[in-house]
Amino acid sequence: MADARAGDHVEHAVQKAVARAQDGHQHLLLAIDDLAGHFLQRGFDFEIL
Repeated sequence: MADARAGDHVEHAVQKAVARAQDGHQHLLLAIDDLAGHFLQRGFDFEIL
């Protein structure tokens, strides 16, 4: 008789891989947002001077 939990291990591994891929895109978007924020701050600083 096969181990009934073996399918659960595969399912959890796939879910973790998908979550990591989604998190990777989220970090990339946050990095882009951060760069955009710094660009706008520099532009604002130059206008004050």
